[in-house]
Amino acid sequence: PTGSKSRRMPWERKLPRCTRTTFSVLLLSVVGLLLVWLHLFPSSTPTLSTVLTLFATSSTYCDRHQAVYYPRTQDSVPLEPPPQSERSRSVRFAFLGDSNVNSDARKVLELVRDADLDLIIHVGDYGYGKGPRGWYELYTEVFSSAVQQPFFSVFGNEDLRKPWWERSYANLFLRQMTESARQSCTGIVGMRAVCIYRNILQVHTSYGFGPSCYQNGPDWVATILQRYSAYPLKMCVFHANAATMTPGERNEHLDIALYEVCRKGGALVVTGHTHLYARTHILQSFDPPTLAESSSAALLKPGQTLSLVVGTGGSIPVAADPVRAKQPHWAKIFAVEQTNRPGLGAESGALFCTATLGKLTVLRCAFKDIEHKIADRFSVQVRSELTTELKK
Repeated sequence: PTGSKSRRMPWERKLPRCTRTTFSVLLLSVVGLLLVWLHLFPSSTPTLSTVLTLFATSSTYCDRHQAVYYPRTQDSVPLEPPPQSERSRSVRFAFLGDSNVNSDARKVLELVRDADLDLIIHVGDYGYGKGPRGWYELYTEVFSSAVQQPFFSVFGNEDLRKPWWERSYANLFLRQMTESARQSCTGIVGMRAVCIYRNILQVHTSYGFGPSCYQNGPDWVATILQRYSAYPLKMCVFHANAATMTPGERNEHLDIALYEVCRKGGALVVTGHTHLYARTHILQSFDPPTLAESSSAALLKPGQTLSLVVGTGGSIPVAADPVRAKQPHWAKIFAVEQTNRPGLGAESGALFCTATLGKLTVLRCAFKDIEHKIADRFSVQVRSELTTELKK
């Protein structure tokens, strides 16, 4: 009727004053918490585009997480080793893994920094709860901003705890390398890559933890090892463990087939994940573990290799399982109960190796802890023309 107030629909009515006040307080609280988060954890905070793509149900994991690639394409990596004159030289390098951001991790990094190495290889798990930012701050404090020693990296399970960490870590991995080292690699950084540096072949894979759509499993590794079979020293570098290839107490799940293709391709196997150091005897089979040679200095024959666990980069060390540790394929285990020195820090350390490359490649390695004590020492010899069974 004329003169009467028009009736408002429910969505046209104003909210009561108390409701508007409560809503405003909640909105300001959320904005405030977001600003605090951005200030405290800038490297661990996803961009808006990252958040939106995480909920795109039509895309796969690999599509959502845009992979970080090395600068070279697969075809540009040299298929043949350099001339013999460039191969007969010594290369010094170290393995470490499972670092964390603490005083022990700092001491391990200082240990490898001061060793005058040609390259450093990390087998995964870097900043743990501190994330990419915490790891990068520790790394730059130890090594300074000027990268002198190429630092090769693969992903571990802790590095993929948050979806947006993958890309942050991958970019950090690139920053930790010299330009020549970056140009020596091809593939997806930390996930599926081939690196040929100082005439040493490294096959990097996150198989067991990373997304399966990267197709970095046993079939891919076998193809790479066959393609580059002429290289005198080859290494499979990944983070996870198969159940029989760690003396730790956890039940691991990695497919033993990955170890087998590495063995058939004449590659050493280097892993982390379990927070201890362990080395097998020379094996002629991983499934089941079968000894070929128990000497600490031996000549590797085709189809023979050994496996290493180097998870001693600074995280809390673990004890070896008393049953698994007694299996005959273990040559050395360095864990909590294997030392009488007080404190957990005594078990942190790195594996240092020197390889003299040539027709007969000699690899000499020693595990050194942060107290500069040698816990293990071994050497193997590899004939470059007799390093693979994959062609059979």
